[in-house]
Amino acid sequence: MSNLSPTQRIYQWFQKAFPNRDDRLFELQLGVMLEEVTELLQELGLPHHELQETSDHLKEGRYTDYLGNAMKDEAVRVGVLDAFGDITVTTVGPAYAAGMDYEGALLEIVRSNDSKFAEDGSPIYNEVTGKLMKGPLYSPPVLESFTNKK
Repeated sequence: MSNLSPTQRIYQWFQKAFPNRDDRLFELQLGVMLEEVTELLQELGLPHHELQETSDHLKEGRYTDYLGNAMKDEAVRVGVLDAFGDITVTTVGPAYAAGMDYEGALLEIVRSNDSKFAEDGSPIYNEVTGKLMKGPLYSPPVLESFTNKK
């Protein structure tokens, strides 16, 4: 068991999965983040198509140059970091309101993500999208025990 927080473990996972950071990786990860929000909206039966389109465009690389230029501005970087922090905080809010064990679920998701690597511990990438693929040892997160926190 690691003494690292879930956030530190996720950061280490990204360092292993994507050791080379660049504008395209930033764009790809924004697209993946929006994809997860889209899946949340879809699970709840809420409108999500416009957000899905933006996610797809980001994952396809349509905004690499634009985002690369925008992220050169320190004020933009500060605003983006503030938004990321707020997204983290506001993600916990609905989980709390629904009585879910977010911390326990997050640890289980980190465990599952760790299982995506190949048997030798190396990442396997989709050659088209650059997204990390699930390796042969992948096991999905088991979240049922975290849905009802007392």
